[in-house]
Amino acid sequence: MMSHKFHIMRTLSQFNDPSLLEQPGMTLAQLRSTRMCILRGALGKVGDAAVIEAPFYAIFGCNTHVGARLYANHGLTVHDTAPVLIGARCHIGPNVTIITEGHGVDVGRRRAGLLYAHPVRIGEDCWIGANVTVLPGVTIGKGCTVGSGAVVSKDIPAFSVAVGVPAKVIKRLEDPDAKENEI
Repeated sequence: MMSHKFHIMRTLSQFNDPSLLEQPGMTLAQLRSTRMCILRGALGKVGDAAVIEAPFYAIFGCNTHVGARLYANHGLTVHDTAPVLIGARCHIGPNVTIITEGHGVDVGRRRAGLLYAHPVRIGEDCWIGANVTVLPGVTIGKGCTVGSGAVVSKDIPAFSVAVGVPAKVIKRLEDPDAKENEI
């Protein structure tokens, strides 16, 4: 387990290295391609045409799986002690934190260094706003929008808009695939 942590630390040091910007002839497309090549060796899965902007942080990396055409803005932090599954075509705003682990309220267990970890799942076609925190064990359904600054502590059903601390569903959205099937 420690070797995974050390591997992701080294990999993310390369990924987040600002000197990549100074390489002669570097374009934005080349920079993104270079960075995603670096991540392909560290994350569990990176879908086609995914973009994760620097800086990016992960605890293990190998437990993070991102779908095709994901766009994650600057400052994504993933505590992936348990699996983190992010679907295709998701957009993640700046400074989003996804956490799979935590410590219980019992002081004795914390002193013993015990923690728990539960997977986080984010469905396809989601928009996660800036500064959102997603807590352990949460599933955010397909097609959801989570407003900036929200703390997601419970599951959010598909095609919902959720905001606040803790995040609460304030609106239901139409499933665009359902409309296509009706035609």
